[in-house]
Amino acid sequence: PDILRSDEQDPEVFAAMWRAIENGEVYRCELVNRRKDGSIYHEEKTITPLKDAHGRITHFIATGIDISERIRAQEKLEYMAHHDAVTGLPNRVLLLDRVAQALTRAQRDSRAVAVMFIDLDGFKAINDTVGHHFGDRFLGEVAARLQATVREQDTVARLGGDEFAIVLEGMNSMADIGKVARKLTRDLALPFLVDGREMYVTGSIGVARHPVDGTDVHTLLRKADSAMYRAKQVGKNTYRFYSEVEGEEDTA
Repeated sequence: PDILRSDEQDPEVFAAMWRAIENGEVYRCELVNRRKDGSIYHEEKTITPLKDAHGRITHFIATGIDISERIRAQEKLEYMAHHDAVTGLPNRVLLLDRVAQALTRAQRDSRAVAVMFIDLDGFKAINDTVGHHFGDRFLGEVAARLQATVREQDTVARLGGDEFAIVLEGMNSMADIGKVARKLTRDLALPFLVDGREMYVTGSIGVARHPVDGTDVHTLLRKADSAMYRAKQVGKNTYRFYSEVEGEEDTA
């Protein structure tokens, strides 16, 4: 009945339904329908044609089961599999997928992709001083600040512990990427206020670029990680681009 239609269903689903049942076939599908109060629900629908003694279709019997709870549970599991439980950011699994998609777009449009690895300097002292529960709250604030610093279309992910990653698309010059890296180091160095406590960390950032430093996901991640350790070695609270030459000045 039209009163159930939510207009969120692909019209081809209904076209396929009519083709099947008018051909005398049993049709099964999942529909997105609307309740009387306007709310959306998911329904597992089965429609069975009834035929008379001459094989002509006379009626259709439709039965439905509300499977909204099942769908919500599946969506929650899907979310948990791809997002960090502490910060809500994409986790390593989803980051790999985002980088792969960015590289596909970059190769198609001849554009650059930059991958940043960020390690928090001094976070261990916070965990040791005020405990892991506070540390988790602190990481949530760090995640929010990182997201506020970069563009909406950029990906910010948490790799685990105090390590984060950022994927930048469409920045073809080291100077533009360097501006983002400097802004990130400045913003991370500002005080964090968590539960009435003022806390400080800094960030060491490593950058790898496509296609200069690599053309596949794992190469770029490995080189960004290497550049991040270089930033720590030269004094922390700074950033470095990946360089094959040890000790070469690789900021921009």
